[in-house]
Amino acid sequence: MVDYPFVCGNCLLRFRPTVESPNALCGSGVRQAEQPKVAQRRLTQVDVDHVNLFVPNMSPIDSPAIAGGRSPQRIVEGVLESVKRHANIHHLVLLTVPWLLFLINANWPYQALNPFDPWYYFGHFIHFPHYQQLNPTYAGERLPWLIPGILLNRIFQPAYAELALHVCCYWIALFSLYYLLRRLTNDNTALLGSILMGSHPMFIGANGSTYLEGGCIVYLLLTFVCLTRSRSASVPDAWLIAAGACWAGLAYTYIFWIVLTPCCLIFYLSISADSEIPGRRLLGVSPTRLLAATGHFLVGGLLITAVLQSIHMAVHGAGHGFFFLYNIAFPVSLGASNPFAEHGYGWVSSNGSLVFPSIALGVCIASIVLHYSGLRPLVRSSLGVIWTYIYGFLILVFFTVYRAGILQSSCHESVLIPLVFLALGVTALPAPKHLPSGQFATVLGLGFFISTLSLWKAGLYLNGLSDRLWVHYLVAMIGAMLPLLSARRWVWVASVACLSGASFGLVPEWPSAAWTTNYNGLSASIRIGDATKRIEAFLPYDKYPIFWIDAFSSPYSLEYRAIMCAFVAHGVSMWRYPKIGVGASAAPAQYLPGTQIILISQRRDTFEQARSAMAEVGMPLRLTGQQLVSRDNVSYWLTFTEIVNPAEEAGAVNETIRLPIAEGLQSSSEKATLERVGQSWRVITSPQQWAYAAAIPLPAIQSGRRRTIRIRGHVVRGKVGFGLLNRSGQYSMEQFVDGPAQTTEISLPAESTDDVATLMIRNGGSDGPSEVVLDSIDIAVAARKAIGLGNDGRITARSAGVSASSGRPTTIVWAGAGSDTASVPLFLNQRANGAFYLEVKAQVRAGKINVEVLDHNKKDNQESRVLGGGTAEDVFIRVPAGLKDGEFSFHAVGAGAGAKIIVSDLVLWEII
Repeated sequence: MVDYPFVCGNCLLRFRPTVESPNALCGSGVRQAEQPKVAQRRLTQVDVDHVNLFVPNMSPIDSPAIAGGRSPQRIVEGVLESVKRHANIHHLVLLTVPWLLFLINANWPYQALNPFDPWYYFGHFIHFPHYQQLNPTYAGERLPWLIPGILLNRIFQPAYAELALHVCCYWIALFSLYYLLRRLTNDNTALLGSILMGSHPMFIGANGSTYLEGGCIVYLLLTFVCLTRSRSASVPDAWLIAAGACWAGLAYTYIFWIVLTPCCLIFYLSISADSEIPGRRLLGVSPTRLLAATGHFLVGGLLITAVLQSIHMAVHGAGHGFFFLYNIAFPVSLGASNPFAEHGYGWVSSNGSLVFPSIALGVCIASIVLHYSGLRPLVRSSLGVIWTYIYGFLILVFFTVYRAGILQSSCHESVLIPLVFLALGVTALPAPKHLPSGQFATVLGLGFFISTLSLWKAGLYLNGLSDRLWVHYLVAMIGAMLPLLSARRWVWVASVACLSGASFGLVPEWPSAAWTTNYNGLSASIRIGDATKRIEAFLPYDKYPIFWIDAFSSPYSLEYRAIMCAFVAHGVSMWRYPKIGVGASAAPAQYLPGTQIILISQRRDTFEQARSAMAEVGMPLRLTGQQLVSRDNVSYWLTFTEIVNPAEEAGAVNETIRLPIAEGLQSSSEKATLERVGQSWRVITSPQQWAYAAAIPLPAIQSGRRRTIRIRGHVVRGKVGFGLLNRSGQYSMEQFVDGPAQTTEISLPAESTDDVATLMIRNGGSDGPSEVVLDSIDIAVAARKAIGLGNDGRITARSAGVSASSGRPTTIVWAGAGSDTASVPLFLNQRANGAFYLEVKAQVRAGKINVEVLDHNKKDNQESRVLGGGTAEDVFIRVPAGLKDGEFSFHAVGAGAGAKIIVSDLVLWEII
């Protein structure tokens, strides 16, 4: 019986009201004057009987319940019963809402392609801090919004990380509002308010974009949650510090929202009455306590500031100032007016995002009038929410007038959405008592259906009924005011229907297009994310990309612009390909040698036109690579170029030959796999990152000009590095390609002074083996046609068993077996010390043919190549150094009878 007093004490505690109960926040549902009576309630006989239930069972020690223990079946039943008892159907409903929206319209979590700003953050999620270090921007300073996106991109591919970010923000906002309304009112009202907010077009649009609206809503609601939790937690100071940290997160996401800071004070005062504490009080709170709470709130803000500044210093190093400098400097530079705002107030009549904030203001004012007139008294916490909203709305109105345009855009008004539904929750939405579950579920489903109806089919309605927006105001006002006039159940149902109906036809101004456009948002995000990662992997780390795109007339112009904005490069890029000029206005462009210009186009063969246009203005281009971006029948090419010195371009020749070198591919590791697959090569690296997999010794070519090694293929998985090693074993250049990729073509330039000896292929990934299929590898060198083929390059039969037609194409046929040959003389008596190659364009129709370089004096086979693939072949055969006269000979391999080859061209090239 020694445990009995302890158990009784715990039971007595069950009847002490806490702020975790709906009645705890300053009389939510219970007037303040009545609360002391509730707190001093005496135990009844029922309570005593309840206590007796907890008296330990004093069974004998040999009782079966103790000696044998509970059976496994009893244990499982107990666990299931516990889960059932603690499961909250409301939480399950809130968890399913974003996925219901996804079933209705899969585009809601994916932003439209047209707005620029959301793609800044989409890009930073992928490549931060890389390009923020090269080109600091205000978008890259908004770390409270960037960090969650960056972390998710380390787990998922960009498009799926975007989906995860939006769903998580949606959930956090919904559960936060549910928590607040549950503390202020009751469970049903909390669920109703959360569902109506979750189905509101402006809220869905805010959470369907990588712009920072969703983050602002989350940080604002989390601040209020922490403030509320501080009133019941055993360690309230920790929650006040957390509230300050969340509010700092809001301010460092979008600095203007610092003007809403008094909302925190108003809300905190409304839930913090100290009527039990003697002494002087300020608005019901002791000054000492208020001062302490303010101090803890500020500590939270300072802690977040210190953390973000530390991240800034880790990225940029010491000596780079305050991490939020650009965000502070930008609004200051605008002065007293916003250059992006529309002049006048004509926008008010067509701005659908103002409907609910305006109606909420009207309901709040009406509720205050009814309260102070004694017709509909409100509890302290409800009044606090109302005054919080009134301040928030009016301060934004003030800055709309003063700063010209804060409320013009839905991206600014979206911060009011949680305050709107918090205010409606304590005024118009409180659910009637003793409402049957079935009726409540029906009303809840009806409200969700009506609010989301316009999302079921893009273009189902006239866009926001822009010329009849007064209809939305009227319906919403009726719905919000009805519960203030009557507490009848049918009035509440009509109110929910009207508020839901007022949402139908409203649409976010930007950046979501799910209500208006049929598009595949997931597919577009996958392509844009893929292109962003490819560009970062391809470019040298210290080079910032400049884009040259057709931003207006191409079918995929919006995707090109999104890729450009993912690097925040729109201000320095060219938008009107093939016209040269920066930005939409095509301002004069001037780029320095070494600048990386990326062309994005449907066609692959855009380089020559681009090179010609840029050469005319003194900025010649060099092709460095091409990669194909493709998904769901949409494809376009990334063409990588580099501006070269005009003097270097002036000395270049008009012709370049590409010498195939893939046949020299050899394995570099026992753990790597190298195999021939048709005309291609498959390379599978070892699992270790940076491990060598395959290599090609580069031919020794004496040339004073730049050479370029070109590789064409596709990365199947992982990340593959292609690099040039000099004779000292050091990399002179390396590029990485992420998989999976459909078609990739990269170029590795090698200066004559680099002393490059080997092309190396290695594993650049850290998640196991990488795999690449190589279709071709060649080395592009500057060359000119040489004179050296005798008989004007005519091929003649050297034996009776072979015949050769005259002219081009030349058909060579072997009648029988033997060593019969056909040849063309080679004379290089005037040869300098240059390198020569014979280009043979031919197709073998039967058998296999060996093409050899013979020395006339020794008759030795110096170089040879066997042809016979059945398709047209273009091969290069090296003329050995020192050879001045000889011949190119064609003879059949093996039996030779019936062998046939058609030679379309022979060209002798000299490398220069």
